Amino acid sequence: MATINENAQWHNLRSKGIGGSEITSVLGLNPYETPYALWEKKTGRVESFAGNKFTEMGNYLEPVVAQIFEDKTGLELYGSGNNHYTHPEYSFCIGT
Repeated sequence: MATINENAQWHNLRSKGIGGSEITSVLGLNPYETPYALWEKKTGRVESFAGNKFTEMGNYLEPVVAQIFEDKTGLELYGSGNNHYTHPEYSFCIGT
């Protein structure tokens, strides 16, 4: 499992666009972050959330959750989650 330091490149790539976990903030649907707060983070006006013990545990459990999803749905997930995808026409739309 990659550590936070090993994910520095991934975080750098994420900073250049809007990912799936941020779109709810853009649309005003995230009760924990306003569109303005997201803009402040994206533009470097405030520090981004560095994580905590809960997000760290979530990172460790991602492969387990993925396996459970595959077992329950019969669908296969592709990639390790470390692959970076950018929309060919809208470069600000990013995902892993």
